[in-house]
Amino acid sequence: MRNLLHKKSGLHILCSLLFLFLPAAASAITEEQAVQKALELSLHKDPYWRLLVHYKRALFGWKSLIDDPEFFLAPNGKRNPKAELEYTVRALFRPKEGDELHPGFKFIARASWLRGKLGISSKDLPYDAEEEYQRLKANINPTDFYLVFPACYLNNPASLFGHVFFLIESKDVPHLAGFSLNYGAMTTDPPGPIFAVKGLFGLYRGRYELAYYFKMITEYRDLDMRDIWEYRLNLTDEQKDLMLRHMIELNYSYSNYYYLDENCAYCLLFPIEAARPDTKLTSRFFGLVEPVRTINTMQKLGLLDEPIYRPSLFTTLQYRKQIIPRSLHGMIKKVCYGKASIDALTSSSAYTALTAEEKTNLWTFASEYLQYLLNNSEISAEDYRDRFLAVLTQLNTKSSGKSADTAAIAQVPVPDAQPQHAHSSRYIAAGGGYDSKEGPYTDISFRLLAHGLMDTDDGYSRNSQMEFFTGNIRYDINDNSCIIKKLDIAEFTAMPVSDSFIFKTGIMFTGGFESNTLEDKQDDLAGYLKLCFGASTLMFRNTQLYLYLGGKTYVSPDYAYNTDPLLGGEAGIITTAGILKQHLKASVYQSPRTFRHTRFALSAEECLRLTKDFHLTGSCTFNGDWRRTWLDAGGSIRILF
Repeated sequence: MRNLLHKKSGLHILCSLLFLFLPAAASAITEEQAVQKALELSLHKDPYWRLLVHYKRALFGWKSLIDDPEFFLAPNGKRNPKAELEYTVRALFRPKEGDELHPGFKFIARASWLRGKLGISSKDLPYDAEEEYQRLKANINPTDFYLVFPACYLNNPASLFGHVFFLIESKDVPHLAGFSLNYGAMTTDPPGPIFAVKGLFGLYRGRYELAYYFKMITEYRDLDMRDIWEYRLNLTDEQKDLMLRHMIELNYSYSNYYYLDENCAYCLLFPIEAARPDTKLTSRFFGLVEPVRTINTMQKLGLLDEPIYRPSLFTTLQYRKQIIPRSLHGMIKKVCYGKASIDALTSSSAYTALTAEEKTNLWTFASEYLQYLLNNSEISAEDYRDRFLAVLTQLNTKSSGKSADTAAIAQVPVPDAQPQHAHSSRYIAAGGGYDSKEGPYTDISFRLLAHGLMDTDDGYSRNSQMEFFTGNIRYDINDNSCIIKKLDIAEFTAMPVSDSFIFKTGIMFTGGFESNTLEDKQDDLAGYLKLCFGASTLMFRNTQLYLYLGGKTYVSPDYAYNTDPLLGGEAGIITTAGILKQHLKASVYQSPRTFRHTRFALSAEECLRLTKDFHLTGSCTFNGDWRRTWLDAGGSIRILF
């Protein structure tokens, strides 16, 4: 009897266990059940779903910013979040065919989010995309993500605002050997006006592409001569995983590239927001987006660590040149160009007087200067190889009587001016002044985007200017009238520093509308273009001197031949002293039609920076044209935002 009870008890326990497992086996979700549940939960309205598919409010409903039809599974998925959701859920239950890229892996961020929301396990699906993702993740083995900012480069219209891309740092892999994810315009057009125009109207495709980081370093730091700033993203391991998943999705798609808004600075916000949806990053920018502004915003949100600074080859040369005696500059240049022998340099009294550390820095500078000459095609690859080996021999054996001590090589200090501290782009200013032709006035000035010559240089090229849609509207108190003095569409000024080793041509370009003085007429608003080329150099550490030559022409039906052309140039000095910046300028332009039409101006402009985004400005200009002279002086309060 006891044995029978024992057997019955064992049978009862077995049946109970089977009963417990039966609901689990029966709970497998089917495709139709998953679709029905997704619709009941209204997942297509979930902000995270809209984020992953890049949906934004349109004039009618929703529209994804991705333009690649392969990014959508539904025929109308670009504008229909609900249809795209249903098609995506159904695609998860589709078997993999051959070597196809299964939607479950191609859209791994969407797939994993839907599986979590709908309670779908890998066993419910005919293909386990999660297993394939984990294999890829193990190969990449990411430890940290960095936002990388190559600074502005004004001599290339494609790089006026700088650039941003991601660095994926992998475990047990050198930092420079990691992968980078870059978003940029796919084009074979050379940098120039064609690129700028096409980029403004979205005529290029923008793609996300993976590349080795050291290749990006070579391109931006050594070839383009742009300082690089690396910001580690403050993310948890779970957030890093979410970011990597969305990066994989974006790697298979393209969007129309717009130079001012849907650019690298904006499109790279989506992977970060996928990791940290609480930041709502992409909703913080509307219209015009530039890299330094996104970096500034992320810094305020606590997303970025303090940056790692990688000076460009140009910056490095400028710094190391300062610690080499000027008496040796000419000889070093001759050696690098092959016009003098190394023996002639080493036998000079100025060289023998150097310490071992100074000799190490001298030969380090020579090796880097040779690299610069090669990059700019000023010497051949064969000449570079022979001269570099000779310089390397000096560096390793003769500089200090032993192998060069890398600790003795002077390192470029991290500058105080950093991109995360950049000023805001837009401004509005109110002020007044006195014009000896018209009398007292009040005025309002404004700028829609970017950086002016008198702004602080944090995050921008030194003493540069790239402004879009700036204007000055003046109210004449005596005449009780309001006039537009200036309305510029775009204004670029690049002032790369030249010296005895490096010569860089600068450019000034302005296009817009300006009040123009003509003989026996009041000032008329006319369209105009200005284009000048020149050079700039440092007189002292914080004082830059420039000279530009070219011309400008005004266009109006009121003029003879509809134009008023002028040829000439301008020179100036820009000085920065803490919170004060000063610009002294002289310009002369001559009309080819009459000598009476000689336009000149002597001006002084001051800017006092009380805070990063609150400035006091003042200016005084002595003008002359058509044998008349007049004075214009004024000041304003400027608020940047």
